[in-house]
Amino acid sequence: FLGAADVVAVGDAVGRVSCESIAGYPPGIPALLPGERITAETIAYLSELRDSGARLHGASDPAFATIHVLAD
Repeated sequence: FLGAADVVAVGDAVGRVSCESIAGYPPGIPALLPGERITAETIAYLSELRDSGARLHGASDPAFATIHVLAD
């Protein structure tokens, strides 16, 4: 996650490798870690948390519209 990164729209991040550690708070359990391949299920879960009013701790974009991923 210390390598070159691209900022992409969350919808375009599926299949890419995350450079961020993101945990919804509450409950505070990390849903995405650096080096982890981003899945549609993870994006849906984090989006649902955001929409319900949870804070996405560690997300570079608090609105969760973009995310940092490993550069190709």
